[in-house]
Amino acid sequence: MKAIITGLPYFSKYIQEKLKNYFENDHFVRLNTYYCFWEKLLYLVLLPFVDVVYSINGATHGSKVVDLAIRLKKRIVFHWVGSDVMLAKEAFTKNQIDPDYIREVKHITDTPWLVDELASIGITAQFIPLKACKVDLGSGSEMPDKFSILTYIPQNKEQFYGIDYIIHLAEKFPETEIRIAGMASYSKPLPGNITLLGWIENMSEEIQRNAICIRIPEHDGLSFFVLESLANQRYVIYNQKFDPCIYAYDDQSLQEKVGELILRFERSELPGNLEGSAYVLKNFNEAEIVQKIYNVLQG
Repeated sequence: MKAIITGLPYFSKYIQEKLKNYFENDHFVRLNTYYCFWEKLLYLVLLPFVDVVYSINGATHGSKVVDLAIRLKKRIVFHWVGSDVMLAKEAFTKNQIDPDYIREVKHITDTPWLVDELASIGITAQFIPLKACKVDLGSGSEMPDKFSILTYIPQNKEQFYGIDYIIHLAEKFPETEIRIAGMASYSKPLPGNITLLGWIENMSEEIQRNAICIRIPEHDGLSFFVLESLANQRYVIYNQKFDPCIYAYDDQSLQEKVGELILRFERSELPGNLEGSAYVLKNFNEAEIVQKIYNVLQG
């Protein structure tokens, strides 16, 4: 099989490496058709000779990359991952969806709840995770000596990723350090117990420095931050109903859940989250995930 992998650069690079590792006799070419002019030209050159175009990002209309692949009758796979679903729902309300982007494409998504969101606009998608965790049971089992919280908020997307919830949480628990990965600065003053970490090279190590992790954006695919936190035996508060996580959806519920975990920690009743780690390692096995993706690409 010969495949072109396009879409979100970080994830397309990640999945290309995994596919190449597991299927050495096939050819997987990753092209950054978003931001690189020369790779757009290379796409035009290579497209007639490949079997499938695999995009780590869905679309509903207006993609020249997809239009040409449809015209040449190539197999096309969209792996929907989050904000692309928001754009698709907006396009649906404006009656902008090109029907060829539905009937000529195989749709998968890395998130169980996005299956329902896509179905609401007429797209039938299969749930196949995009990323896996390879962490040995026992890793990260010891809780830190001091209770602290980790969250991830990328720079310049603070509101979308819930910075206001985190600020209110810091004000509610002024003795608890809240560490934010991703952000290096903020335009407004922050409570003194919030620490901005900027970009983190080894997220697993940072996760293990904290007792719990929080993820509370406006909209989300299944976050790798969540999976990695669970794999490292940490408790995760999430504003999505995902079985191994603690569900919170607003300021009050978030503060209640954090308060309960702080109390358990102070009573030495908060061991490593073995159940969360076991869930991730069972349901997000790398070899099984890569095989499922490969099977879809084969058609």
